[in-house]
Amino acid sequence: MTRVIALQPLEHNGTWRRGDTFDVSPRSAELLVRRGLARAVTSGAVSDPLRATGGKLSASPVAPVSQRTTAKRSGRGAKAGQTGASSSLTLPTR
Repeated sequence: MTRVIALQPLEHNGTWRRGDTFDVSPRSAELLVRRGLARAVTSGAVSDPLRATGGKLSASPVAPVSQRTTAKRSGRGAKAGQTGASSSLTLPTR
C-alpha cells in the first residue's frame, strides 16, 4: 500500500478532505498523483513546513477586516435634502 495526501476533496473508497492522509494501492496512488488529486508521501517527510525549514514563513500576516459603513437615513426615511412635494402643476379650484 502507498500512503497519499489529498490535495483537494475527493471520493475514493470513502470521502477524503484536503490534507487527509490515506493508503491506496500503488496503481491508484499513481493515478491520483497524475491527475493532481493527491501527493505521494515519502518516508521521513515532514508535513509541517515550519518544522521543515526551521523558521517562520515569509507570508505577511492577514490584516483585520474593517466594518462596512453606510450612509445615515434621514429622520423621516426620505432622501436627505428633499422637502415636501414639489409639483409645478396647479389644481383648479371649484
